[in-house]
Amino acid sequence: MLEFADYFDVLKKRKWVLLVWLVVGLVGAGIAFLILPKVYRSSTLILVESQKVPTDYIKPMAVDTIEERLIAIQQQILSRTLLQRIIEEFHVYDDDLKRQPLEDVIDLMRRDIKITMVDDRFHRNIQAFTISFDSSDPMLAKQVTNKLATLFIGENLKVREQLVEGTSEFLEQELLRVKETLDRQEAEISLYKQKHMGQLPQQSEGLYRTIDRLTMELQTQNDMLRMLVERREIMHDAADTSAGMPGGVVHVSPRGRLRQLREQLSQLLSEYKDTYPDVLRVKREMKDLEARIARGPSSEDLEEDVVVSGSDIDTQVRTVEAEIKVRRHRAAEIQAQIKSLEGRMEQMPIREQELSTLLRDYETTNKRYQSLLASKESAKITEQMEKRQKGEQFRVLDPANLPVKPVKPDPLRVFLIGMTAG
Repeated sequence: MLEFADYFDVLKKRKWVLLVWLVVGLVGAGIAFLILPKVYRSSTLILVESQKVPTDYIKPMAVDTIEERLIAIQQQILSRTLLQRIIEEFHVYDDDLKRQPLEDVIDLMRRDIKITMVDDRFHRNIQAFTISFDSSDPMLAKQVTNKLATLFIGENLKVREQLVEGTSEFLEQELLRVKETLDRQEAEISLYKQKHMGQLPQQSEGLYRTIDRLTMELQTQNDMLRMLVERREIMHDAADTSAGMPGGVVHVSPRGRLRQLREQLSQLLSEYKDTYPDVLRVKREMKDLEARIARGPSSEDLEEDVVVSGSDIDTQVRTVEAEIKVRRHRAAEIQAQIKSLEGRMEQMPIREQELSTLLRDYETTNKRYQSLLASKESAKITEQMEKRQKGEQFRVLDPANLPVKPVKPDPLRVFLIGMTAG
């Protein structure tokens, strides 16, 4: 069995053969390095800048991440239309176009374009990205790389502007739709209030006060009716008495008559104004009686001076009966009004529930409308900010360089392969 020393002796005896083949391998590697086509790579570094206006004042409109946007832009840049435009503009792959179809050349160009993301040290957010292009012509590699960087920046601006414009258009349409709903609900609430006027919850206090006032008025009318009925009975008795007396008269003392007139005046003033004819008549009669009492010689004479004829009593009875009729009619009207108001009060819980539902839907729609209105204003500001390039954007940090050394073939790799082969 051969040992390590035996192998060493073999190598020692064949050292010239080993040396010759090693040299041959290195020479072959050098020739291959010189013959193989050189590929130069130009790259540019593009910085991702955040918006220049604080997000506390204007919130960014974009909802996608930078990674998602870069992928979308990359798909647009690497599309057949744009790459064909670059190929025709810079005459890239002219030789390849002679040997293979355009689709294959476009695939070849896609392989020569490399986009690399550069994130922060915590691998949380993308801070920059590089674009590179490989070509056998260093100047051509630089020109194409600059073109790709320009397209990336332009497409990013276009995408962001389209996003905010689309958002603004959507908000405008949604705002109009919600405004129509809001107007319709306002009309429904207004129509409901008009239809159920007097049964609405906010009118309950007024109804209570009206019912209390009518109840007090009804009580007053009933009290006046009782007094008038009693007065009518007294007059009927006086009429019966006067019928059996000479001359058909009833002797009443001036002071007694004055008390009657004062009572009658009090009843009239509780219902009528001072200018009412009966009020004026009673006042005149009271004034005459007061004057007679003031100038009379003695109280005995005063007790015998005043007489009331039967015809006067009949006239007063008719007046009292007419007033009783008026007050009964008024009392019936008040009772009908109270009953109507009480019916409205019974309907209030139902109206309150129905109105509450309408108002709740209206408030929900109104909040939605106000939110959309604020979003629309924010979208307009964001749109202006994007047009002025104050939002998040791409900026070339390192322009495309003019490569000096080729990236392919790799000399170290070529010579290692040659040494191994030798």
